Amino acid sequence: MAALIERLDHEPLVGAGGAELAGQLTESAVGQALFSRALWPDLADALAMAERDGDPAGLFRLLDLALEPEGEEPQSRGDQIPADNPGAALMAVNCADNPDRFLDQASPAAAQKEVTRLEEEFRKASAGFGPNLLGLALTCYGRPAGTDFIQKIDRPGAPPMLLVGTRGDPATAFEWTQETAERLGSAVVVDYRGEGHTGYLFSSCVRGYVNHFLLDGQLPAGNRTCPDEG
Repeated sequence: MAALIERLDHEPLVGAGGAELAGQLTESAVGQALFSRALWPDLADALAMAERDGDPAGLFRLLDLALEPEGEEPQSRGDQIPADNPGAALMAVNCADNPDRFLDQASPAAAQKEVTRLEEEFRKASAGFGPNLLGLALTCYGRPAGTDFIQKIDRPGAPPMLLVGTRGDPATAFEWTQETAERLGSAVVVDYRGEGHTGYLFSSCVRGYVNHFLLDGQLPAGNRTCPDEG
């Protein structure tokens, strides 16, 4: 995977209409497919097309999924919703929630110097995903300051609540679920031992606990584990 990304960064694949697919776009397509196990066969086919046939069409299709609102056909939106709206909304929320945006007040030269310093660290962590994720360090540059509301979530005596964490979630680490539960001090954790982003849609076990909590106001007596149903 790392070799493919590096090769395409130097020699992008050319698709229909002359669209080019470079390595970092390939990484984005792979990341998109990792959100759901149902997309893994499509990812395998797309990578095979790129490697064997030099055809980026499958990877472009995976990239398109990131731009379409869930459950909505492209033609149903008309021209009212920009194609990049989901990404823009996510950026706005994440930036508002994050007070630790260390580059926000830096000059352009200082920000570039810091990103260059971090590049080796990010590449060491992941040759494929590292460079793309490094770009996120500049996502909030120039936006209004974030808040520390999320960091002050620890409130002794908070009402009991249910937290669900997925062990194989590529976007939301299970450790964050555990950390939030510790900070609340009154939460019950459902540990879903499956793959994909979130657990409710993929596990009848998770749905049972969540529905019982939301509809009946009932929490299990202690943390629970749900097996992988994939």
